[in-house]
Order: sequence, then structure tokens, then C-alpha cells
Amino acid sequence: MDAVTKKMFIVGIVLLLAHTLISGRIVTTKLSSFPGTNMVDCQYFTIGDCIYINGGVNFQPGTGEVSKEMWEYNTKNDIWSQKKEYPSKGRKGGIGFSILGKGYVVLGGDGIPPRYTSCWEYNPVNDSWIQKANFPGKPRSLSSALVLNNKAYIVGGQYNDGSKNTTLSDVWEFDPKNNSWKQKKEFPGNSGWGSFNFVIDSLGYVGQGQTGITTSFPFFLYNKSTWCYNPSSDTWDKVNTFNGNAVSRAIGFSLSDTGFWIGGSNANLGETVYDWFLKDIYQLDKSNAWTKIGSFNGSARTSGIGVTVDNKFYYGLGGNILEQFTDLWSIEISTD
Repeated sequence: MDAVTKKMFIVGIVLLLAHTLISGRIVTTKLSSFPGTNMVDCQYFTIGDCIYINGGVNFQPGTGEVSKEMWEYNTKNDIWSQKKEYPSKGRKGGIGFSILGKGYVVLGGDGIPPRYTSCWEYNPVNDSWIQKANFPGKPRSLSSALVLNNKAYIVGGQYNDGSKNTTLSDVWEFDPKNNSWKQKKEFPGNSGWGSFNFVIDSLGYVGQGQTGITTSFPFFLYNKSTWCYNPSSDTWDKVNTFNGNAVSRAIGFSLSDTGFWIGGSNANLGETVYDWFLKDIYQLDKSNAWTKIGSFNGSARTSGIGVTVDNKFYYGLGGNILEQFTDLWSIEISTD
């Protein structure tokens, strides 16, 4: 290797390390930033190697309009591409999921009650949208979604009748093959909105979330439990009760058949609003307890996006009361 080639090689390694952070079992790599305008409370899903991000809101002064944009991120080449705009009303806080190569966006709203019940299917092959059967339950936002055996299960969420927020615990199954909805067994825990969720094998997990607001401290109420859903028997089993400060709007994910959650917020924490937002990473250990394994190297946030592709977790966007983020990161965690 001549001197020039050696110098170029060293520069390349330095640039790579500048974007890759290694902390114990966690390897974090910064990727290309999101080029869209709205980055909080988006709907998102994955198809193949690509992540799709729809809608969301921008809280910067003079904005606040809910988006209809649709973006594709290719995890193989780190490239963003804008896709066909969502054909219905722009929304935030809805649900995105994918089944058999198609993506779905349902529920959410624009911040003014009532929220929406429409459901749309996205086909990446021809970049098109088709409306599907409306969600039959109450309009809501901040629900959880589990995809199990090629069906989606919508769990709980927040309903607003125009005067107050109500926590919901009903569960609905969507079968894209028949374009039909069916009510299932109700979530048995103290259901919250903004709960984290993930899937391991054929079981779905839903945990924590905010349950309400009171007039005395602690002003904000949170669910501390995590539950496991088995679609074959339509049953829920309690996994654990968290012994720390529960969160809402964290992101749940699974890697190598292990469950995790990251980030989120708890408005009872600290002395300033910055203390509300978290960057902790927790793992569901072999005793079914949550154990902190580290922290995210980027900014603490809530209401971001998080998905798993090829056993890498992709995390980013979102924000806090004073800041919003367009960054995207890949996170690899050793589960040995």
C-alpha cells in the first residue's frame, strides 16, 4: 500500500468511526437525515429492505400542519426517496404496519377531534394507495399494532370526544385477505396510550403507556405492566410490572428473538421539561424483567420511529417540547 492509498484508507476509517459509536454491547451508526418536513408522530412500516414514513407533524412556530407526505428509506444504500402522497387527510399519531408486501395506515388525526377511522393500503410495486374497510371501533390515536400470522391487531389508544381524553382497551383484528375487522379479547391491563409493542415469534407484547392526568402530583399517570398476546387462543398473559419510571411513546422492538424498548417520556421526572425525555435502552431478560443495558447516543426523544430490518434496529425522528429531529440511526445489540 503506497503512502497516498494508506492516507486515504486512514481518512476513510476516521470518517466511518465519526458516524459509528460503540458502547459495550451496543453499536450505533448515524445514517442520512430525513429530508421531509414533518418528523413527529409519523406513521411508519417496513417492506423488504425499505422503511416507509407517512404523515406526522412539525411543531416549529408558524407550522403545525399535519403532513400527507410519504417517504421511502432504503437501508441497503442509505437513500431517501419521496413517494406518492397519502390520498386521505393528513394525520399524526396513527398506526402503520405491513403484511405480505403491502403497507397500511389507519387511525390518527390532525389534532382536532374527532380522529379518523379510515384505512388505506400502500403498494410499493406501483407506488399506489387503495382505500380498505374502515376501522369499526371508536376513532383514536396512539394505539399499538401487532402483526401476527399475517393479521394485524390494534390495541387500545386514546379517544377524544371533544372535551376529554379517554383511554381505550379494546382490541381489533384486521385481516387484509378478507378486508375485514373483528373484535377480539380486551386488553386486561391498565391500558395506556403511546404504549410500546413488539413481536417475538407468534406472540405480541404491549407495555406501559400513559393512562391519564390528575390534579395532584404525580400529575401524569402511567401503566407499568407489560402483557403478552397469543392470537391462537385470543388470550393475554401478564409478563411483568416495571419497577422504574414507566414511559409513554417509547419504541418497542425485537432483535434475535429478544425484546427491547428505547426512549419515550415521563412528565413527572426532573425539574425541567428536558428531564421528561429519555434515551435509555431496556432488554427483556430471561427472567421476564426489564433490565437497562445502555443508552442511545443521540438526543433523548419521544414520538419517533423505530423498526427492525435484517436484525438491525433503525431509530430516529421524533422530538421533545423544544426540539425536533431529522436524524436516523441504526442500532445493533449483541444479545449473547
